Amino acid sequence: RIREKALGPEHPDVGDSLNNLAALFQTQGSYSEARPLHERSLAIREKALGPEHPRVATSLNNLAALLRAQGSYAEARPLYERSLAIREKALGPEHPNVATALNNLAALLEDEGSYSEAWPLYERSLAIREKSFGPEHPDVALSLNNLAGLLRAQGSYSEARPLYERSLAIREKALGPEHPDVATSLNNLAELLRAQGSYAEARPFFERSLSITLRHLSRNLDDMTEADRFRYLDIQTGLKPLLLNLVAMQGSGPGELNSPGSDWRQLTLDDFVNVNGTDSTWTEGEGVIVCSGKPHGGARTKFQLTNFELVVEWKHHVYAGNAGIFLWCPFSAFEDLPPGTLPRSGIEVQVLDLGYEENFLKSKGRPSDWFTSHGDIFPVGLSTMKATTPEITYNYSDGSSAKVGNPASSRSFPTRRLSKAAGEWNHYRILAVDGSVQLWVNGVKVNSGTQCFPASGYLALESEGSKVEYRNLRIRELPTQ
Repeated sequence: RIREKALGPEHPDVGDSLNNLAALFQTQGSYSEARPLHERSLAIREKALGPEHPRVATSLNNLAALLRAQGSYAEARPLYERSLAIREKALGPEHPNVATALNNLAALLEDEGSYSEAWPLYERSLAIREKSFGPEHPDVALSLNNLAGLLRAQGSYSEARPLYERSLAIREKALGPEHPDVATSLNNLAELLRAQGSYAEARPFFERSLSITLRHLSRNLDDMTEADRFRYLDIQTGLKPLLLNLVAMQGSGPGELNSPGSDWRQLTLDDFVNVNGTDSTWTEGEGVIVCSGKPHGGARTKFQLTNFELVVEWKHHVYAGNAGIFLWCPFSAFEDLPPGTLPRSGIEVQVLDLGYEENFLKSKGRPSDWFTSHGDIFPVGLSTMKATTPEITYNYSDGSSAKVGNPASSRSFPTRRLSKAAGEWNHYRILAVDGSVQLWVNGVKVNSGTQCFPASGYLALESEGSKVEYRNLRIRELPTQ
């Protein structure tokens, strides 16, 4: 307000103040308050400095970042593209700010699932940074981390690992072993190892990452009032996943699955009750559980679970195949369940082939507006759940977009589209703790739901019309609060 009064409402310095205030609101998650400030800052800068000034590019970038955070990818993309074009023209194609613009546009494309478009932008950003700063600069580490994340999203774990490791080494050398960015690198490498099933390797990285994070958190809290501490903790989005990861790793030890000291348990068909199928509905051979899909129904565990972690690989054999993994099913979901009937209640993590969405598009002439093939989570029957992502707009590489869901939906939709087609193995990791469910698809967290009821019960596999296989199905029970 001082700048507005002293300099006038359209002075560039007023634009700077508006940009900074918008950034504060954005950090707090107050997106609706941040957006008009970003837009006004952009308008002031365009008028005062001209439409191709680098500070206009900054405003475009910041507004695009806000839209990306809200999932409005179609709105964000042209802003990122214009920001990049301004910077290339004003600063030259090899300026570090161009590398930043390339990185941000690539991250948006990755969010959209446009991996082939994102890859060359990340590579070019890395090349500019290595040339500008040298091979051991923190910005180079960021580019390596992002390239590794893109590879991990595509299931290319062996290619991602050396990039994560190099990123970690650079950050430790350049920033010191206790820097928050080092904690990020440690966590990312641990997540990769977990996705590969290397739990013993992953655990010390998770532990060290959490230790660094808690030390920095403690320092920040020391000088705060109690009210400020609560507000600060509320926006620390990285802390809770780290804590959950560490809880999930408790007791893993150095041994292999089912070895002494390990809490992981391999599930076989002997751990399940064939509720309403025939002898041929569920079979097992060479460590693979096979469901024929006929008749419709389910197989539940012989025991109930409350807090647990589950990992499994699954593969559909039929185009447009349908199946699911049910969590926290009450006994009434299966009691006297006739053949041809699906479980009556539970929280379903859907196992759906890509062809199911493609068939919808062919028959309706438009993309699905109520389901995806990439890991939907939803309550069935009398079970209830609050969806984390009840609606989302997906943007496709051809420039089109489609909205799925609605604000009132109890079905939660994935933020990324990472499932592989029939005939290929997919990997799910499910963390079910205190009534909240989180889902990782092929190594990347994509979906979640909260306030599930009931939050204890049987685990079940669904038979729904077509052949599907499961292997490396493992669970680990976790402590209750």
